[in-house]
Amino acid sequence: MITERSILHVSTWDSGGGAANATRQLLQAQIDAGMNSRMFVGFKTTRDEHILTQNLMFKTLSRILPLYSQRKSLPFTSMFKREFNNFIFSSNPKKSVFDNRQSKIFNQFDLIHLHWISSGFISNKLLSSLNKPIIWTLCDMWPITGGCHYSGTCNGFKNECGKCPLIKSKKIKDISYQNLLRRKSAIESKNLFVVGKSKWMSDQASKSMIFRNARIETIGNIVNTSIFSPKINQNFIKPARKKIGVGGLNYLNLSRKNTIDLDLLFKELHKNDFDIVLFGVDDNSKHLTSYMKDCINRNILKVIKENRNPEVLNKIYHEFDVYIHTAKFENLSNQILEILSSGIPVVAFNVGGNPDLVINDWNGFLLKSTDLGNIIRILKDLSNPLTYSRFSQNARSHIINNYSTDIIMNKYLELYNEILKK
Repeated sequence: MITERSILHVSTWDSGGGAANATRQLLQAQIDAGMNSRMFVGFKTTRDEHILTQNLMFKTLSRILPLYSQRKSLPFTSMFKREFNNFIFSSNPKKSVFDNRQSKIFNQFDLIHLHWISSGFISNKLLSSLNKPIIWTLCDMWPITGGCHYSGTCNGFKNECGKCPLIKSKKIKDISYQNLLRRKSAIESKNLFVVGKSKWMSDQASKSMIFRNARIETIGNIVNTSIFSPKINQNFIKPARKKIGVGGLNYLNLSRKNTIDLDLLFKELHKNDFDIVLFGVDDNSKHLTSYMKDCINRNILKVIKENRNPEVLNKIYHEFDVYIHTAKFENLSNQILEILSSGIPVVAFNVGGNPDLVINDWNGFLLKSTDLGNIIRILKDLSNPLTYSRFSQNARSHIINNYSTDIIMNKYLELYNEILKK
């Protein structure tokens, strides 16, 4: 049964990153189903009338004042510890001059659905004041930590954080300690449900100091299986020679996306007669190594620029036959979801939510190490036409059966109805 109650999705951005795009896709699916859903963002780049935003003042203040910046209260040595378009540590303000305006918007809706709300968008004071049912979908680890978006080997979030290794802090009650306690205090006694996008994320949340006593469900992202689909009349029986895809949005700019020495990987692939497609990268990028540039000049490495248009992305995916996902930290990769939906097997590391998507030796392979010899053996196995056909069909069916619009929509709808009844 479609709920008639009003839903407000809250996200710092409405486009650009995986979390924002996934939120907007869920919003659109709910609107198409006749639900009374809207989205509230700090930075609006689309013209969608269903997306609400604040005035330009927030954009200005969020960029120039530490109070609204992710740099808030960081030690000076870590003040600029960021990568292209990606902070690895974030704080949110205790209170904000926008609290009253935001509160008026929130009070117009029956249920508040939080997504990625870092970058100073939502203050702890506003969270604390909410007298509404809340669902918080965890897009990364930030809601359960004192500031990091992925904790790596650090387990401080299970207790009280402090002495944060990411910002090289030696203080027990540093900014990570303060952030964690403030957020915990802000959401105490709330009618709150938590959603992990992957089993791994749900497990991390259940171990956290903030959400260990919360109700936690696992619900993935929607994949538009109509757009991300195999080629029309695609013949899954392919020739032995394979094109290997490596890359993604902001690929060479973000260190967490790269676990493998790409030069060594590309050399091994070339030595074993595989072609390579590096996508999400400009051919004049400063991050291209001299070896990569040489391969481009010799036409043995194809480079495809970043593109966020879904239809164009699907065409890019069809430039290769197998995708190697090299991220060392991952929640639930939109890239893997879309590529599997396009009927393309994936080789990825056994980290984060990857095991939810890549079923080892069925629709791809999960790696335990960066052993290049093992990667080459896997790719040679997939060069067998019958093996490739089976893996490709399994890749497509796994997404249709688990991440298509109706399936994810129904899971959220059940959760909405349950929390609204309470």
